[in-house]
Amino acid sequence: MCAFFFASMVMIVPTSAMQLLSKKTLANDAPASCYNGTVCTDFGLNNDCCGNGLLTMTCAEGYEPEITGNCGLLGGVLTEKFTCKLKVYDDSMCDGRALLDPLFPCCVGSSADVQCKYGYETVEIGACGLLGDKVKFTCKTPYPLDDSKCHSGLSDSCCGIIGSSASCKEGYEVVATGSCGGGFAADVSRFSCRAVCSAPTTPAPATPLPPPAEAPASCYNATLCTDFGINNDCCGNGLLTMTCAEGYEPEVTGECGILGGLVTEKFTCKLKVYDDSMCDGATVIDPLNPCCVGSTEDVKCKYGYEAVETGTCGVWPFDNKHQFTCKTPYPLDDSKCDSGLSEKCCGLIERSARCKDGYEVVPTGSCGDGFGADVARFSCKPLCAVPTPAPTPAPPTVPPTAPPTAPPTAPPTAPPTAPPTAPPTAPPTAPPTAPPTTPAPTPPRCESWCTMSHCDDFGSSDECGHCEICHAAEYVWSDSCATECPYPHVPVMTEPECGGWAQRLSRPYLGEKRKNKMARLPYCWSGSLLKLNFNPNADTLKCSPHGPGESKMLCVLP
Repeated sequence: MCAFFFASMVMIVPTSAMQLLSKKTLANDAPASCYNGTVCTDFGLNNDCCGNGLLTMTCAEGYEPEITGNCGLLGGVLTEKFTCKLKVYDDSMCDGRALLDPLFPCCVGSSADVQCKYGYETVEIGACGLLGDKVKFTCKTPYPLDDSKCHSGLSDSCCGIIGSSASCKEGYEVVATGSCGGGFAADVSRFSCRAVCSAPTTPAPATPLPPPAEAPASCYNATLCTDFGINNDCCGNGLLTMTCAEGYEPEVTGECGILGGLVTEKFTCKLKVYDDSMCDGATVIDPLNPCCVGSTEDVKCKYGYEAVETGTCGVWPFDNKHQFTCKTPYPLDDSKCDSGLSEKCCGLIERSARCKDGYEVVPTGSCGDGFGADVARFSCKPLCAVPTPAPTPAPPTVPPTAPPTAPPTAPPTAPPTAPPTAPPTAPPTAPPTAPPTTPAPTPPRCESWCTMSHCDDFGSSDECGHCEICHAAEYVWSDSCATECPYPHVPVMTEPECGGWAQRLSRPYLGEKRKNKMARLPYCWSGSLLKLNFNPNADTLKCSPHGPGESKMLCVLP
């Protein structure tokens, strides 16, 4: 029995001599876009087309699951959204003769044994068997009619009374094709089944993240020194005792003093531009050097880091391999998400959505539909500070010198004359002065990566809300904690209008409940959870710009 089983193991062998063979010609191919989201079964769960892996994603007979996105969290695990797609090929319809093994009905002894049930089209796809001398085939779905889905309760499943016993399996509809016979059978119709198709439901595209910008050379954060377990005062001796939070690296700035007879050095932490720990190359030459790979195709980085080749690597005579590194994405870096969930960039803003030290949370969208709609997708932005430059000494002051004094001279004596009569003169006219010049206004900030899709995005308002392309946007958000709106938009100044916008944007509305809370802003405003509030006092209190609890005003066209 064991020998029989191993002899029947399927092994597909591509061969130029064995081409695809069709046993019958169909009028129509099965469509690639036949979907039906009503036939999800979720393996006995609540049939909401959400599951975790293909083991819990099931569809009615004749359909197969296709993942379309994320749903949310179930028991701490991220579930995936799926729909059901009509199968084009179905091995369960193989009906070959001279089978090698009942467990492999699509592997037969010769081409003459290749058969499918219910009018499915046979298609040879290669060789099988331990020696590769058998024929492997599959069955192509007939379209538009499929007799295998008839269900009348009679011995001939495709005969029944239309509107009564004639029915089809789930996901199919009855199509009458004729009569099943004469006499009493004349009222019994022959029918077949047609897949109930619809175009796939395309999920709303997530707000695209901006393309990576150049990581700034001046991004420093002195609060991230760790000093290798000493007192975290940004003083150490050599790079072994100078350490920073993940994503940052030490940079020496001066001297601290003497520690154990050694001079310690002052340092700060600088955002890394290149990070070898993000190398993710396949066919790694050396596990200790994941940035050395065999070919250009294997040069890869994790988390959207940009792969940059830097030279060759390896040991002679294999020293012609590819050495590369990974360039930090900026301003957003998913590798620093730390929500504690399996999908680390999904969490509740201001609660489980967190970033590693030196980074702050930036909401970027939603992690799914249904119960996962409140779980936000986020990324992390480095907390940058420009290092304080040393003060420039003032130039030396030169004492003023008095101008040289001419020696006194006696005035010449003129003969006495009658005083001349001076003609009348007009009063002196002051020279005209030019009106004061108003300095040119500073152009509002608008990043080069901003597009129309960023105009109404809460997380991109500081970078994109002032852009000219956003002037026609129906609404935008103010800068973080700002009490003015980007031109030409204006605040929503009445409570009914604010409630109307909450309904229009499908956002929770808290009314005036938070009008006396900290971080409030004037009129219609929201925190990062995008719950709209109204503050009739038109004041603000302790709003922290760009932090996880930042607030922004809703701004609309006048």
